[in-house]
Order: sequence, then structure tokens, then C-alpha cells
Amino acid sequence: MTKKQKVIVEGYIVTAEKKPFRGQILLNKKTGLIEEVVELAKKKLGEADFVFEKDSLIFPGFGDVHIHAREDRTGKQNYKEDYQTVTEAALNGGCVHISAMPNTPKPLTTENDWQWHRQRVGELTSPVSILNYVGIDAQTKPLGKPGEHFYKLYFGKSVGDLSVIYAEELDKILQRYQGQNISFHVEYEPIVQACRNGETHSDRRPAESVEEGLRLLLPLIEKYKIEAKLCHWSLGKKSFELIKEYRERGAKITLEVSPLHLLFDKEMARKNPELWTKIQMNPAIQTPQDRKDLIAGLKNGFIQYLATDHAPHTREEKFSAFAKFKESKKYRNKSNVEIAEMIKKEDKELYRKTCLEDGMSGAPWLDTYGVVCVELMTKYNFTPQEILRVASENPGKFVNPHLKRQFPQQKFGKGFGKIAKGYLGNLTVLNLKSTRTISSANLKTKVGWSPLEGRSFAGGVEAVFVRGELEQRRNIFWERWHQLRLEKGSNICAGLDPSVYEMGRGEKGLPQGVDKLEWSLRYIEAVAPYVVAIKPNAGSWGNAGDRTALKKVVDKIHQLGLLAIIDSKVADLGFTNDSWFYDYKQLGFDAVTVAPFAGNIENIVQSARKRDIAVITMGLMSNPEYKTEMNFVNKQGERLWENRVKRGLEAGVDGLVVGGTYTVKDKDFLRFVEMTNESEALYLIPGIGAQGGEIKEFLKSGIKSEKCIVSSGRDVMFPKGAKSTPEQQAQAAKELRDEFRKASGF
Repeated sequence: MTKKQKVIVEGYIVTAEKKPFRGQILLNKKTGLIEEVVELAKKKLGEADFVFEKDSLIFPGFGDVHIHAREDRTGKQNYKEDYQTVTEAALNGGCVHISAMPNTPKPLTTENDWQWHRQRVGELTSPVSILNYVGIDAQTKPLGKPGEHFYKLYFGKSVGDLSVIYAEELDKILQRYQGQNISFHVEYEPIVQACRNGETHSDRRPAESVEEGLRLLLPLIEKYKIEAKLCHWSLGKKSFELIKEYRERGAKITLEVSPLHLLFDKEMARKNPELWTKIQMNPAIQTPQDRKDLIAGLKNGFIQYLATDHAPHTREEKFSAFAKFKESKKYRNKSNVEIAEMIKKEDKELYRKTCLEDGMSGAPWLDTYGVVCVELMTKYNFTPQEILRVASENPGKFVNPHLKRQFPQQKFGKGFGKIAKGYLGNLTVLNLKSTRTISSANLKTKVGWSPLEGRSFAGGVEAVFVRGELEQRRNIFWERWHQLRLEKGSNICAGLDPSVYEMGRGEKGLPQGVDKLEWSLRYIEAVAPYVVAIKPNAGSWGNAGDRTALKKVVDKIHQLGLLAIIDSKVADLGFTNDSWFYDYKQLGFDAVTVAPFAGNIENIVQSARKRDIAVITMGLMSNPEYKTEMNFVNKQGERLWENRVKRGLEAGVDGLVVGGTYTVKDKDFLRFVEMTNESEALYLIPGIGAQGGEIKEFLKSGIKSEKCIVSSGRDVMFPKGAKSTPEQQAQAAKELRDEFRKASGF
């Protein structure tokens, strides 16, 4: 199938020159660049391939100029993050380029180190661009002329071995790096050491350490004409005045601020000491007034970059203060997290006190970059142009001069940071009115947690385009599924195909004279506590008057907080499919099953996306006829089912149907699991129970149980025959839920 070389994206476009306007952007996927940008009030480029409505804003792709990827040639910290997973977290947060700090176990300080990292980055298939800082300490020398690299100097000890302690050695070092681009961590170590017995992290790393470090550093920046960037700035007005003085004298000084310093302060942690296990960071959070000043400084342009300092550590490391209790026999074989939970129940005061003690500094933030941008707009009144400046334009200006050296084999046009002709076709789309609740299920960072878990925000990342390709699109169905699964402790989807008496289904159909709608509403109410979704079968709702009834069914499903899946197996072409999707969305369905016999899965997914409805396609069915037909081999040596599954995943389907009767004895099933297990596609699994499928045998394949939507219809609808009561239906749903929980270890 020939793919389009050019695509049109339509919506409200954010530029620095004017307020957001309704327009279109022509992206060339071959060159990866923007070809044209127009206002719809003046010109239309054609029918848009992707349309984003008024609640969404289209920004130039975001960039984070301060992250920690953890990976180096030792591999010692790859358990926390690596280059591949950090790009996945970045894309999830709306970032299309990131710049990695050098303080890995083997610090990146030499040309040889730099070449290793650039080669490793070059091996990735991720669309996200990773750039590398070079580290500085007392022994290092510049790797090139000013402008060829950007560097990181730790003026004060943080995480890792790179550090410069005293102003005297700092003077000697910066003399060697005259005119270079250097980012600074600023905390004066002698003051930190003098305060190491403080009660909280903010006491142990007080504001005075940053102030003194700044006082010593600024004259040297001026003296050696350093192009300076001060990282994760934590202080407000007093420090601003000093920085402003040196800027006015000609010193080149920019500032970053992290989401943590914008969203938290030490008064919050005083009221809730448990926060320290999530938000301990170097430099430490400071006063509420400092936080207000930082927000104002970012908004008015005094601070140039929103940069996360994404620093992934495991939960176990963040709770390291509780390791001391392992000396007790009671806790000896427990993890730090388990000990913390036990003490929290046993002695709340001891728990709170231990949370104040020194733990691991740093937290994962990349996944939530876009959410933070929405928070700044909706809660702190940032304009879209102000977000563009700190998340797109300035980060682009920072990395653009280095692209040719760091990516010698790639072309970047005019680079990152603008929606304009000749710039990269990278777009980050934010939805400002689509509530997001942060949970581990929707994070990509390898450590799997966030300081913002459990918090709800007004919106977040809707889509990300990189070089003209749609690389990320918010999957509301996927998010809702995982959220409900965790809330309800269930993987069960209850089928709803109540055959009327006249169809002659006997004990697996409705009794004579029973109203289908009334029966269905009672059934949904009965099973709702034990299931996550309800799946009406379109064939059971095709009679006259059923459309009105089906709308009431969907309304009931949503009223009870469940997902609604229409099992219709759409199998037609463009216009007709779009009509189906439009109709099902009008009824309120969250997802639709499709059977792309015509081989048009790409068009089906694209059409469904326009109607905001999830797509579940046929994957590996278990009926004998399917097995015979789908094992035909194409010219590429792929069996037909393999080709359909591969293309479905490439097109971005939300789910795949796989028969629940499969076991590890079936090689096709094992091949299917191998192909799909690491994808985000969920599994819709019919065939458990009535058709002979057994959950325990099915799961032995290693298929990820958290992705399984176990669908059961007749066994739940008619567990005791046609006259099954709501209580019996509820019991059947509960038993199926409990059986899956036991088999999967949920």
C-alpha cells in the first residue's frame, strides 16, 4: 500500500508572532520538514488528514534541555533508564528532542566517551533526537572550539562523581573553557557540608548554599565570557537581582526551572513529610515565595527554559532512608518500600520522621512534561505564546547550533522550535480540556512512577508528530481501561447479545415476552461491580427501534463508569466505514471491533481516529475456518494472519482479538504473543468458558495479563439458563473475575 508523502494537520496553531489561529500545516514526510503554514480564514491547503478541535493547541515540538538517561558503557544504571526508554518517556510527555547530562557511572568527559554515546544514540530507532552534554571537572579539557559542544559543570556535589568544590579550582577550570557553552549546577559544597545534619532536605541544602555559589560563580562567568545556563533554578527575587545585574553588564546567562520547583515548596512538605520520598532533589525546594517568583520569572521571560531534570530512580532507592530498619529481624527480608508501608501502619510518627531523612535525590518527570505545560496555562495563566517560548522556541535555539555535529548523517532543515516553512515537521498537540489522572499505567519511564501520581490535571498531550509522522496519539480508551482495571481489580468484559425468544436460542436466549431493553439494563447493573466493560453485539441490536434502545444501553454503561465496546466487526471501505464510526460515536461507544477483509486497516484506523473511537481488529481467531484461511503465505513469506497483525500494530490499532481457547501447545499462538506482547495494543479475548478456553492455560503463554480484556457473553448472561436472575449473573461475573485474578496473580 502506498503511503502518503505529505499530510495536512489542522487546528489552532501557536506561533510567537500572533495569538493562536485556526490553520493548516503541510508536512512532508520524505524531507521531514514543514512545507507551508496557512490561516484557514485566508487559504485552505486541502482536506486535512488530522484535525484537532478548539480545545487543543498545536505547538512546535517540545524540547527538554536537561534530562538524565542513565545509560553508559558500564550499563550499571540501565535498570533505572536507558536511551530507548527515555525517548519513550519523552514522546509520552510531548518532547521531540532531549539533552542528556554526563554524570553517568562512567562520566562523559572525553572525546572517546562522547563518540561512544553518539554511536549508541545512533543505534536507536526512536524518532526522538537525543543530544549529549560533556562533563567538566578539575582534570578535563575542552573537546573543541567554543560552540562545538555544550558542557555541564557541577559546582557542588550532587548525584554522580562529577563535581567542583571550591571557587579557587573553579577559576582555573573556567580559564581553560573560556567562551564555551556551560550549564551549571550551583550549590556551594562547604555550606552543604556544614548543614548536613539538618532536619529536612531543604535544611541540609539551604538557600544560602545556592546564593553563595551564585555569588562566587557570576564574576567568573563574566571574566571568562562563558555562555552560561544555570540549571534547575530554585531561588527567587534576591538571586534574580544579582543575575540581572550581571546580564546588564553583558554576561550571557540563561536559566532553567524544573517542574518540581514550580509545583512544590517546603511548606507543602512540612504539612506532608511523605512528599520528601517523591520530591527530594538537588537543589532542594525552598519557600512558597521562591516558588511564586520562579513561576513569575518563567512567565515574564526572566527564566528561559522549562527543563525537567528528569532523574529516574527506583521507588526502592527513593525509600532508602527506611533501609536502616533491616537490622531488625522483623524487617530483615523486606524491601525498603515494604518496610515503609509496614511502619506507616504501625507508627505514623516514626514513618513521618523517617521520610524527613536523607534519601535519593531526583525524580522522573519526562512523561509529564506536557501535563505541566497545561497546568501552567490553566492554573497559572500562562499564555500559549509563553509556553511556546520556554518549551519549544528557546530549547530549539539551544540545540539547533549543535545538530550538525551531533547528527552528522541527518538533515534538520532550519531545526527545532518553530511552526514555519523549512523547520522540522515536529508538532506537540496539547488538549486543555481532557482531564488526565497520572498513574503508573500511563508512564513510559523504566522506573514506572511519578511525583504527580494520583493527581488530576485539566489536560495533557493529545498527539505528537515527528518529521511529519504521527508518533504519539493519546489513547483515551487505553488509559481508561488501565485505570478501571486497577480501580476495580478486574479484567472482565461482559458480552451483551440478548437473543430474542423468536430466534429460538432456548436456554441461551431471552424468555418469551421479556423486554430486551429492560432485561439489558438490569443485567448491566448486576454485573457492573465485577467488570470493566460491556460489549453489545451489533447483530443483537439491529431491529426496528433498537437504535434508541442501544443509546440507553450505552448511557447506562457510562453512568456506571464502564467502557462500551460495540462488537460489529466493521469490514467495508472508506466512506462506509466512516459512516459506521460516526454512528457508533454518536451512540457513545468507546471502541469498535473491525474485520478488515479488504486489507485496509490503515484507512480504518485513520478514519476511526477522526471520530475519536478506538479500534479492535481481528488478530488470531481460533475457529477452524480462520486457521485454514489465515495460514496462506504471501510473497514475503508471511502468513496472512501475521501480515494482518503486523500491519494492525503499525497502523496503531488499540486492540487485537485473540481466541481464548489457545494454549502453549499452539505455535501460532506463541508467535502471536511474541509479535504483540510489547506493543500497547490490548487483547480482547473471547472463548473463555463456553467455547472451552481456560484462563490458566491461556496465560501460560506469557501473554501480558494486564493487557487482557476477557470477554464472556452467554456464560455471564445465562449462567442458569434463560431465566437467570441478576444475582446469578452478578455471581457469574464475580467468579470469572476472581478466576482471572487468581490465575494472573493480580
